Amino acid sequence: MYTVDLVIANDWGTGFTANLVITNLSNEPMEWSQLEFDAPFTITNLWNGEILSSEGSRYVVSDADWNSTIAPGNSITIGFNGQKPSGASGELTNINLAGFGEPTGSTPPEPTPEPEPALPQITLADTTLTEGDGSNSADFQVRLSTTSDDPVTVRYETRNGSAIAGEDYSAASGTLTFAPGQTEKTISIPVLGDTQVEADETFRIRLSNPTNGELVTRTATANLTNDDVTSPSPSPSPSPTPNSEGAINFEIVDDWGNGFTANITIQNTSNQAIDGWDLSFEAPFTIQQIWNASFSQSTNGAFEFTPVGWNQSIPPGGSVTFGLVGKKGANVDPTPTHYELNGADIGTPPEPSPLPTLSISDATVTEGTDDAGAEPQAQFTVTLSEASDQAITVGYGTENGSAIANSDYTSKQGQLTFAAGETEKIIRVAIADDAQVESSETFTVELSNPVGATLDEAQGVGTILDNDNPLPNPDPNPDPNPNPNPNPGPSTGAFNYAEGL
Repeated sequence: MYTVDLVIANDWGTGFTANLVITNLSNEPMEWSQLEFDAPFTITNLWNGEILSSEGSRYVVSDADWNSTIAPGNSITIGFNGQKPSGASGELTNINLAGFGEPTGSTPPEPTPEPEPALPQITLADTTLTEGDGSNSADFQVRLSTTSDDPVTVRYETRNGSAIAGEDYSAASGTLTFAPGQTEKTISIPVLGDTQVEADETFRIRLSNPTNGELVTRTATANLTNDDVTSPSPSPSPSPTPNSEGAINFEIVDDWGNGFTANITIQNTSNQAIDGWDLSFEAPFTIQQIWNASFSQSTNGAFEFTPVGWNQSIPPGGSVTFGLVGKKGANVDPTPTHYELNGADIGTPPEPSPLPTLSISDATVTEGTDDAGAEPQAQFTVTLSEASDQAITVGYGTENGSAIANSDYTSKQGQLTFAAGETEKIIRVAIADDAQVESSETFTVELSNPVGATLDEAQGVGTILDNDNPLPNPDPNPDPNPNPNPNPGPSTGAFNYAEGL
């Protein structure tokens, strides 16, 4: 049991501010997600909820998460701004709260109108032409499956392939409009022909944001055939691989029933960089927040994502990740379908190969200087488990143990870089000499922040052996009556006891 009341807060004739008040008349908490109604006005802005769809006078409005539960006897309010013809009624009709039916005390709904005809489908075709010397254009045919009584619009924009805007063709964007009754339009893109012998090239055009139509074909390709020759003609080079070889990973990070957080990773599986990526897919959710990408959404659940500037290039084997917060039905699987990367269908990214590991050895050195007066060095060997085809870096730094920096050894920190193919590097630490008799001392070298590898053994122990000779230790138990001459000869001054008697 519930009621829905429309409360006008301010009315200035052609526009107004109002509140939709949903009241729970039952003795149980009411969990709601969608409210449908017909309105004789246009909602221009709404808060404390979200407009899921609006077709003609029919609106579908959802909760804002925090107000999805209405306690017994309580109400929640959704505010909005509206526009209406002067003198028109502001009454809502055909109200339906999903899962709860019609409001208490509502009047019978109006007869179900005849279903509106299906929207015309918008398709786009590829085109092929010779490059020419500057007078040709790539003509893309855009068609509607049926005529429409309303204007049909769709936005278009060119995208680079192996052909580059400003060098091989003129970049273009805009909105294509089909007047009522029209079913075919042409988008003409000037081709910048030249006399240079080169491989055939391609660029694409992409459609988005349709109104009063359903977008079926989103992208089409212009194939520019080289018509320049030289004598003798060298064997033609193969056309560059389009920058569309990639795979997608869609990862749910958190799911709370009617909403979720997800990360989307684009993996470049080609042998060349992807510059200016464009990802699209279809999905049964709406996006409430996004980071590390920009996006547009059409009314039929199709999304298009583009870079934010700093992440527009994906190197070979590299990846770009962006995240979003989405809203969905409680039992709906949000996994997207029909992925396209730069106009090409793509699949699931392969499992990445495990990264090589880094290890550092221990080192032992005796203090002291050599004949030339040079102090010794402790040498730590940093080893990569296997060679990589890309540069690998790792930071390092010394840490005190019983040996103290700048007293027993010289502190050191920095970064090692393994060029492609390298597997071993040396870190040398200078050892100080002194004349102090002392026991062996230790310090460590720590590895940190690897890029392109993981740490296996991150700590190397340096042991400093003492080289100073101690003074002889005195006898702890001396003889109280030492015999200074254990083998004395005859004594001329001996006393003759017998003669003295």
